[in-house]
Amino acid sequence: MPFDIIPIIAILVTFGVPGAIIVTLAKLRHNEKMEMIRQGMYPEQELPKYPGRKSLLWGILLLGLGLASVASSAWRHDTDLIHFGLLAIGAGAALLVYWKVTTPEREREIRLIEEKIHMNSSRSTVVNTQPQNTEFGSRNLGDRE
Repeated sequence: MPFDIIPIIAILVTFGVPGAIIVTLAKLRHNEKMEMIRQGMYPEQELPKYPGRKSLLWGILLLGLGLASVASSAWRHDTDLIHFGLLAIGAGAALLVYWKVTTPEREREIRLIEEKIHMNSSRSTVVNTQPQNTEFGSRNLGDRE
């Protein structure tokens, strides 16, 4: 009898846990946007993502995977995996070359993004130079008698 429940529990855990995670993340994102609206911010104006780091990641990963595969093939005197290793080394090297070639463009985009963030933050910051307390008449708070 208890073994009849195991498939049901497996199905519920397989689909229920990811579903609960998705619902929780959507609720957290909604709460975050509502809090941004309460504070006077616009949720559509999220910070832009910095460009061009995935080619470096994948280049290093494929290069390392290819070198490991070639080393493993050489260690075991097996030629089956050496073709896969050489292919991965070539793809990783190509991605690293692409990352290096696009560095000036990537740095320019990052500089533009940072300038845009700086402009938005300086525009939203309002400095009030007038004294708030008018109880002391027309003199400024910094004046002394």
